[in-house]
Amino acid sequence: MNQIETLVYQFSTLFMQPIMVLILLIVLYSLYSLGRFLMEFVQRRSSSFNSSLVRYAQKLRTSQASI
Repeated sequence: MNQIETLVYQFSTLFMQPIMVLILLIVLYSLYSLGRFLMEFVQRRSSSFNSSLVRYAQKLRTSQASI
């Protein structure tokens, strides 16, 4: 039984660092996404904001009107 416990402990310590790195990357990505979300929220509250979808639709309308 002691050998099984030792083997499980060795596997857990082997996988500890990669898991911690992945958790750190996930936290950093979530902070990045939160920042993008808040920035878009602030931009949408301003009256001069046009989303990329609106700009694309306007571009399509102008190109179709010239045809």
